[in-house]
Amino acid sequence: MNINDFSCNILKEKVQNILGQIGSLEIAAARYLGVINYLKKEFSSKSVEELLKEEKYRKIFLGGLNEDLQPSPNSLSKFYFYLYHVKVDKDGLKEELTSSSRTSSKPPLYAKVNPENSVYHILENVSQIFQATQEVMRTTQIFLDPKYRIQVKDADRSLEMSLGDLAKLKPDIYELKSAEDGVEIFENLLKVAFAILPDYNEDIFMFISLATIPRFFADKTHPYLKNKACETFLKAIMG
Repeated sequence: MNINDFSCNILKEKVQNILGQIGSLEIAAARYLGVINYLKKEFSSKSVEELLKEEKYRKIFLGGLNEDLQPSPNSLSKFYFYLYHVKVDKDGLKEELTSSSRTSSKPPLYAKVNPENSVYHILENVSQIFQATQEVMRTTQIFLDPKYRIQVKDADRSLEMSLGDLAKLKPDIYELKSAEDGVEIFENLLKVAFAILPDYNEDIFMFISLATIPRFFADKTHPYLKNKACETFLKAIMG
């Protein structure tokens, strides 16, 4: 069933707009998950001693430490540890910073990404967002077409992608070039997520309300629903 078979232009535009926003959220979630995948790879192959040679990791591990090498309440390192789910032995890190040389018998200190390390469960929530948005694409391509293209955004870049491509999107490794990169990616994720909340999105609110308001009121508010083709299409999309 192809959306172009219908003359419901208003409904078509709304569906395209919503799918584009959901696709943008999927891409934003994939970017964040890609950063986490990058950190997992880096932490598994490099010791903390090696990581601290890079500016981005010095900010992540050391940003805002007090003179006693403990993080202040609002330190950057504490924020980055929550955002990236970083786990490292703090005593080992302190020793790493204060020791003048490493003894050959002492094993190197390694960090890791630990989702259970954050009370905010950011990684778990973003993973659920990615899975939910991708499921929308998988379901919608059944009623439209896997080749059906929609306008999506990847941060500030606009592009066209097919429903089929979005249904198969994978959060590949996304290189963290600076400590702030992940912050920008997460800020964009929040921005896109808020944009599709019913409180802020008229089209999303309309589709949710159609599932609850009486039919006579829906027909009066949205006259195009009197078109049988539009009604059939709407039922297919909403289930």
